[in-house]
Amino acid sequence: MKKKSLIPKRYIYVLITVFILISGNEYATSHQNEYNFMELNAEYLGQEPPGTTPEVFAPGIVTYSSFNHASPAIFPNCKEIYWPSKDREAILVSKLINGKWSDPVVLSVLNGFKADCPVISPDGKKMLFNSSHPIDEDDLNPSEKIWFIERQGNEWSTPKPLSVEINAEHLHWQVSIDLQGNVYFGSERSGSKGKDDIFVSRYIDGRYTHPISMSDSINTEVHESTPFIAPDGKYIIFSRAVKTNGYDQHDLYISYNRKDKGWTKAQNLGSKINSEFSEGCPYISPDGQYLFFLRLAQGLSEIHWINTKHIETLAME
Repeated sequence: MKKKSLIPKRYIYVLITVFILISGNEYATSHQNEYNFMELNAEYLGQEPPGTTPEVFAPGIVTYSSFNHASPAIFPNCKEIYWPSKDREAILVSKLINGKWSDPVVLSVLNGFKADCPVISPDGKKMLFNSSHPIDEDDLNPSEKIWFIERQGNEWSTPKPLSVEINAEHLHWQVSIDLQGNVYFGSERSGSKGKDDIFVSRYIDGRYTHPISMSDSINTEVHESTPFIAPDGKYIIFSRAVKTNGYDQHDLYISYNRKDKGWTKAQNLGSKINSEFSEGCPYISPDGQYLFFLRLAQGLSEIHWINTKHIETLAME
């Protein structure tokens, strides 16, 4: 841990320069914001918790002023937060250590990978991410696939691609994983009901099954993508294309798993969350308190968060 800054708190400052190794070449990425990380001593990078109105999450730290492509990934104990670098070439991490958040650093096990959209399993044992890194030396024209690393004590293992059953066809954006290891993702692959569907690949006896399109209560003939599955599989939140002022935008929807009755008809999360612009990449924090999502508006994409009380109200209806 660094020594406490001698500069008075009233002079808020920070210029964070992260050095990343990509393909053996070192380059610097400036990460400027108004925060002194040594002063961030509360949960969620010391940000003021939102109420029932969406707020931009950690502006200048996690939410960049340009384009953001994924919600943050939070370790189950809420003391580690991972997010893509501004150029989407690496994954950054900040940790809450002795009551203070550390300066963001590059996750070193992913040096050499164009890593994006990190997602951590509910048990903290696995991180999934997207990358177009070649799988082997014969992979001369690599496409984006899902990779993973595994937690070993306080460290992460070397990256490996997920099963060919999942990576064999087109993937799209954010994936999600439940406590059983089942993987959910959007794809316009064979078996889709229209355009992109939400698919699930079950993890059975240490292997992933062939992905199948989910219920008609979830998938339609339009785009469905960027799912978040509850750890226990009791609900799923995802993005669906809707017509707004004559244009295709995306809203967040939710469907509940009623066991023997199956999945409920997907319900729009409403105007407290959805706007005239596009929303996607939903993610519920490990403590269940906050919904994170992307809002794409007028050429910008910002990470927002909101208290989950609104979703809890929908669940009781």
